[in-house]
Amino acid sequence: MPPTTPYVLIAVSNTTRAAIFRDAAAECLRLDVAVVRDGDAAMDTITSRGVPALLIVDLSLPRVDGFTVVRRLRRLASETPTRVIAVSAHEALRAAAGELSTALGISGVLALDADSARLQELIFAGLDPTPDLAEAPSPTPDPAASLIDPEEVVERASVEVRRRFRVPASIGYLRVGEEEGLTVHVALHDGEQLVAVKEAVDMALLRQVAESQEPLVVPSVEGHPLFARMIGTGGSSVRGFAAVPIASSREFVRASLCVLDTQQLTLTAADIDALAASARQAGAELDRATTVLAERTPSVFEMPDDIEALQQLAATDPLTGVANRRGGEKHIANEISRARREKRPLSCILIDIDRFKAVNDTFGHQAGDQLLRDVSGLLRRTVRAYDILVRWGGEEFLLVLPGVDLKLARTLADRLRSAVEALDTHGLGRVTVSAGAAEFENDYDFSSTLRTADRRLYQAKAAGRNCVV
Repeated sequence: MPPTTPYVLIAVSNTTRAAIFRDAAAECLRLDVAVVRDGDAAMDTITSRGVPALLIVDLSLPRVDGFTVVRRLRRLASETPTRVIAVSAHEALRAAAGELSTALGISGVLALDADSARLQELIFAGLDPTPDLAEAPSPTPDPAASLIDPEEVVERASVEVRRRFRVPASIGYLRVGEEEGLTVHVALHDGEQLVAVKEAVDMALLRQVAESQEPLVVPSVEGHPLFARMIGTGGSSVRGFAAVPIASSREFVRASLCVLDTQQLTLTAADIDALAASARQAGAELDRATTVLAERTPSVFEMPDDIEALQQLAATDPLTGVANRRGGEKHIANEISRARREKRPLSCILIDIDRFKAVNDTFGHQAGDQLLRDVSGLLRRTVRAYDILVRWGGEEFLLVLPGVDLKLARTLADRLRSAVEALDTHGLGRVTVSAGAAEFENDYDFSSTLRTADRRLYQAKAAGRNCVV
């Protein structure tokens, strides 16, 4: 396959509908769009240009039908498997696509006459894998399976907008009750970049956006009075800034999303609208998350006696059952105090599942969730009872190891790497992890140790993955 420059491929024989889909996709993704009218032409385009980032395919195509196009596409090896939206004027074909969505990695199913707004919703939502079939019965939701961590909602939204708008960095702000924090994402796994971005934007600025419920756009921060007064820009690489509120109906929840650029920000008014749409979707998820929390602990926000129960619930990652970042940080702080007091070694390992996005894109998010559960279960069984295991974010896990020096931490990390490689992945194929290990210095500074582990994790990725640095 030739090297792939990201593009969108639309294989729809109806030229009017193809034009509507083309305009909608181009507005969402700002990528080059290729349009073909039959399955042979679709495969020729893939052969000559490489796999597309997004395929919108009519299931009823001349020469080669849409299902066959998708099957052939899935046989092609690719670092970033194509996301697929299937369209059809025929209910029976849409139903068949829904049934095959997991096997073929179909992210969404639309009627051929669906308007551009519906298509954009699918793209804005990160191509939700649930087929859009009005005729399909809706399963009864399981509250236990629906438990969402508000921090994860904001973190996913932050990652998505950084990728979608192709900016170097993004920040999510979240306040639940009296607790608030930031989640920072940059294009590369570089601890120094993370710190620089976090220091460039004061939390107070994102708090104001969350409270005001209005976007704040500063295409160039240089010389801007607000930035000069509130955060300063001396030495900062941030030049462009835009933030939008994540609206929630809960008064105790406030959140916002921010995108940053090292150049003057070139987002248009339509882009800001799209950014706001992403934030609205995240707000709806936040509402669902806090609704489930409230149902699990009735009247928790009115009854002080239940606050401890809510905090315990909020400290655990609902998908894997291990500590989430918020809960893990408290345990880590206690362990650091003990290690400092007793002058004992302390190390950490940052572990990342390789090509996890490809699992979600190819096999669906349910398969990705199961893989996270399997890997976390393996880690939990392998480490000691008093080691600290945290789902640090997305597909990353953090291990903090009391009494362990760097050499032993790397030995353990490699043992974990081998165990994951041998894991039964229930048909997903071989799964690997990369890891970065670091030992706490005499000052026992968690931030600097984590930056070292994160930098080494990036080096492991750059070295070809499935290794420990």
